Amino acid sequence: MFGQDMTRIEEIIAKASGQMASKATIDTSTGILAYDLEPLLKQIYPVLAPFRNTALPRKISKIGGSALNAKRMLGVNPTSGGIGIAEGQRGGNISVVEQDFSASYRTIGQEANLTFEAEDAAEGFDNARAIRTTSLLNSNLMEEERTVLFGNGGNISIAGGSAQTALGTPAAPTLTNNGGAAGTVAAATYYGWVVALTYNGLRNASVSGGVAPTTTRTNADNSTTTTNGGSSNISAQSNSVTLSAAGSLAMSCAYVPGAFGYAWYVGTSKGSAYLAGVTPVNSFVLTAPPAGTQLATAITSDNSIDSYIFDGLITQVQQPGSGSYVKSLDGANLTSNGSAGITEFDVALASMYDTNKLDPEEMYLDAGTMQSANKKVLAGGGAPLYRFNLDAKTGAVDVVGGGTVGSYINPITKRLIKMIVHPWFPQGTAFINSRTLPYHTANVPVPYRLQARVADWREYEWVPTTRVYGHGQYLTAAMVAYAPFAFGLIQNIGQN
Repeated sequence: MFGQDMTRIEEIIAKASGQMASKATIDTSTGILAYDLEPLLKQIYPVLAPFRNTALPRKISKIGGSALNAKRMLGVNPTSGGIGIAEGQRGGNISVVEQDFSASYRTIGQEANLTFEAEDAAEGFDNARAIRTTSLLNSNLMEEERTVLFGNGGNISIAGGSAQTALGTPAAPTLTNNGGAAGTVAAATYYGWVVALTYNGLRNASVSGGVAPTTTRTNADNSTTTTNGGSSNISAQSNSVTLSAAGSLAMSCAYVPGAFGYAWYVGTSKGSAYLAGVTPVNSFVLTAPPAGTQLATAITSDNSIDSYIFDGLITQVQQPGSGSYVKSLDGANLTSNGSAGITEFDVALASMYDTNKLDPEEMYLDAGTMQSANKKVLAGGGAPLYRFNLDAKTGAVDVVGGGTVGSYINPITKRLIKMIVHPWFPQGTAFINSRTLPYHTANVPVPYRLQARVADWREYEWVPTTRVYGHGQYLTAAMVAYAPFAFGLIQNIGQN
């Protein structure tokens, strides 16, 4: 019996050996390979927050409370009738303009998790806990950047003034036949509607996904938070346009303060009007039938204010009564002033000086608007510009084409204004920033700042209740514009 078993085992070994020996040589397909893995995770993604990191003063209150409250004096008006005094008489009384201001604190932040197994499995490769922390911090910094500039939370209260940040209901758009331009929009009678979008509303919207009146987030503690998605109510119906043959349509609407984008609906009736486009400017051209699946009837109310965040600086600048220079070009292009400058920038800077004697230091633009500005400045200065690099040793000449505008001369004060491309700006936006006021204000050292309540960003690592490390980073703060008149904003700039 034992001998029979040994015979069977020998047969199995021989068969297996023959199978394994069927490969005559060993090559890389055999799988006997080392794995050359460089240590440390390569984190390759943009972490960009230029305004926050360079131009945003910060203060920690350490007082607590639910809001920052301040009184600000906006002007000193002379007495009427001049300052000349008759013998023996007294002068007239001046008047002052005082305003009470309140900015409610709001909390922002996010969380990240790390399982026990993931921490152990990364041993010898990288520090998984450190990666989790830095990744969360990077995300929070970029979201803070967007919030301190564009947040639309309605947390500002101004006595005797306007702090309205709701987009409301836009005026009815204007619909036109696009001049016989090529298009495949079928012959019919059409109408249009528009929805204005906040910065987050523009981020949330797409033709394929539609406008998001609300968004719902599942939190780390398994609770849910539903917020307004950043859209206005839908406008009234536009005029009608009849296409007698296939063609294209053009739409435009009045500028909506607080808006950074617009969603356009087109159809033969409201019940059949689909989302046709989402743009960062207040105009749109439709050359093909609407590709969206969201109907105009899906938008029934104003959902523009996200009450969980605070108003950003540009949101406050946009509001009527801020005193800042605000201009919409309604899709028009920047124009050369004929002397290597840009007319629209010159007008803005002159108005800022004439109104409040301002001398701003910076101008933030989106990439497309920067390219447009480069074209206007360089082409407007005369012949195209070239640079010749001569190698002293070989004599070879390298011709470098192109040019960029790094600064802009204020035509009033002669200051060089630094021009900065902002990675998160909506297309067609230029923001003129005053980092300081050019006159003595002893108790207002900066025109704006982020005020944290009792601490800046704080980290929390929660006590594990499962085999997961939970980690959060939070900031309770408000963005405060002490001098809301100190800025310039040009929107809806064409990209030519």
